Amino acid sequence: MLPNPKLKTILLQILGFGLALGILVYYYGIFLPFLAALFLGLGLQAFLKKLQKKIKNWDLLVSLFLTSLVLLLLSGTVFLGAFLNRDFQRFSKSIAILLVENQENLDAGAEKIKDYLQVIYPSENLSSDLKNDLQKLLNNTTDSSSSAINFNALGESLTKLQGFLPTRKSKEESSSPTFSSLYIWGSFLLYFVLILYQLPYFQKVKERYYKGFMAERGQAFWQDFDQSFLRYFRLRTKVILWLMPLYLLAFILLDMPGISLISPALFLLLYIPYFHYFLLIPIALGCVVLSVENPQSFLFFFSISTGVFILASILEEALLIPRIMEKNIGMNPVIMVLGLSFWTFTLGNLGILIGVPITSLVLIYTKRYLLPLYLKEP
Repeated sequence: MLPNPKLKTILLQILGFGLALGILVYYYGIFLPFLAALFLGLGLQAFLKKLQKKIKNWDLLVSLFLTSLVLLLLSGTVFLGAFLNRDFQRFSKSIAILLVENQENLDAGAEKIKDYLQVIYPSENLSSDLKNDLQKLLNNTTDSSSSAINFNALGESLTKLQGFLPTRKSKEESSSPTFSSLYIWGSFLLYFVLILYQLPYFQKVKERYYKGFMAERGQAFWQDFDQSFLRYFRLRTKVILWLMPLYLLAFILLDMPGISLISPALFLLLYIPYFHYFLLIPIALGCVVLSVENPQSFLFFFSISTGVFILASILEEALLIPRIMEKNIGMNPVIMVLGLSFWTFTLGNLGILIGVPITSLVLIYTKRYLLPLYLKEP
């Protein structure tokens, strides 16, 4: 019996998609910078087309755009550096003040520890005695019959035990290629600049080959991607834009150190449910600085900061999500975290940036082509 041609086509498509994904993951440092640059360049194409009405020459237009982008980034870096320098000075000054003000307490604590050691090990020359005992212990390790700890035997036992535990291969032992972050980001910037200058070429290639069956299949794929991924992030961005003024107002009123770094990190982490609570760790350091600069205690500032996070979560769950985001829209947060964890482990830091999009693509292709082979519609 001959196989169903449609089924054969779908299986070949799934095999091709899996093979392409495997090559992409294996050689991620080569293909991902190009694909990311191409995606970003095509996204800027509509904006550059509008500017071309005033500047007809494409190469001149791209050069002016890139120059403006570099100047904007440099200005932002200088502006951010000024805030960072101010915050580091505040932090260093606060630590120095804490050490000066609590020097007596630190000295008293050191004396208590010394007194406690004297009770356990009474000696007038405690430091020299401990050094001598430690030296004797190390000198006797080669004698297996001594009462000292045999560190050689202990090391051999740990080595044998390590053989039962899973370990990741080193770069020399690993068969997969490794790519440094500098290489990946450098390749991305190079591809981005080249693609911007060559966008008319890619547009001609698209008009020549992206038609018929390929255009129809690509349009269906894009609609699924838009509904399951892009739409979720558009609506999630609306929720975040409603929440950010609350956080920024609290940080500004408290004069929180590190606001120039905490705010962008907060904006990104809010896309993953409850991950933004990790920022309470650096915020705690900022509260230490505030407690030194102000008469209020550390608990006062940290309680306010934690309260703002909790209040924002309540507003998000009770008000913003029911009104802005529909039920069961987008990717499930549990699946999102699972995919993010897998791709971060597989690709390292790069997986943090592209883990969610790749997971979404896999789910889309699975739902569209793989599941219909096993689930028959009534």
